[in-house]
Amino acid sequence: MVEGPIDSLFLPNAVAVSGASFDTPTIRSLLTNATIVMDNEPRNKDIVRQLGKYIDAGFSVCMFPDYIEQKDINEMVLHSGLTIDQIVEVINTNTYSGMEAKLRFSDWKKV
Repeated sequence: MVEGPIDSLFLPNAVAVSGASFDTPTIRSLLTNATIVMDNEPRNKDIVRQLGKYIDAGFSVCMFPDYIEQKDINEMVLHSGLTIDQIVEVINTNTYSGMEAKLRFSDWKKV
């Protein structure tokens, strides 16, 4: 699950929530078998707060590594030269849940 509708077009089997809030009954029911991929904005207080909330709720979340400078999947495709397969691999290898997510989150957030 991603924030932006355009981001969802680049990924196989993706759904966009059109915003940073994944907190509706329908979306929560889908999250039991999904990964939350928020925009790559570790200095944005709202993104950090929301992501921390989803980690605490036990959801799987993606936190992009430091070498990804673009703020979202759309920009990654347009400006980084990464292919869709490479972006999917980055998401898959940087998805965390539970205590591992909490540890990674403390390093990822820059607020």
